[in-house]
Parts: sequence; structure tokens; C-alpha cells
Amino acid sequence: MACLRGVGRTKDVVRGVDEILQAAVEGGHAQACVEGALCLLSGTGVDKDPVRAVALLRTGAQQKNPGAMYRLALCLRDGIGCLKDTDEAVRLLHLASSEGSIDATFALGTMYKKGNAVDKDPDRAIRLLRE
Repeated sequence: MACLRGVGRTKDVVRGVDEILQAAVEGGHAQACVEGALCLLSGTGVDKDPVRAVALLRTGAQQKNPGAMYRLALCLRDGIGCLKDTDEAVRLLHLASSEGSIDATFALGTMYKKGNAVDKDPDRAIRLLRE
């Protein structure tokens, strides 16, 4: 990951992404799965490949990585790289939130406020958004 960020060496995005993807695929390293998935979703250093990104996020989520659970939930909610599954997205957001993901907590609060993929619940939304 040092190549990707230019820490201690010259920044080389393509080589950095290769290192991340190798760590994710070979070692199943949860954070490498998240970083690699973000590169695959955005096309940073590699061609965009949302299907492969979702596969990496699933690996990270199985290891209870809150960032992987949060990002996988967004993909499932929006049908990015996979079929839409709002029930699973909401379940993962709750898990990620309980594991400390502020992003997941905020996403849930917003969803409950707007009634997006869940029943509209302003009281629950307020509780979540205050956390």
C-alpha cells in the first residue's frame, strides 16, 4: 500500500493497486479487500470491475470488517456489481454500525429519515443520526 500512497517510496498507483489486490486475493486480508474494491469501483490504477469489487467486499465482510460491510451494503442497496438486495443491505448496515462504522450509522439514519429501503421512521432516524 506504500506505493499507492507514496509513503517511503515513489508513488506508483498501478503497482500499489497490484500489491493491494494481491494481498486481498492471496491472503484474504480484510482491509486489502476494502482498498482493492475501492480501486476496482473507481477505476483507480485498474479497469473498473464492480463485480470483482463486490467479491472482495464479501470476503472482507465475512471477516467482520466494518468498512467492507458498509461498502458491500451500498453496492447491494444500489445494485452495483450485483443484484439489488435491500434486505441484505440493511442487515449489513446494522452490523457495520454495531461494529463502529460511523458511515453505516449515518447511512441508516438517512434511510430511516427518507424511508429509503426501510419503513420511514423519523424517531429512529434521529437516534441514529445523533450517535
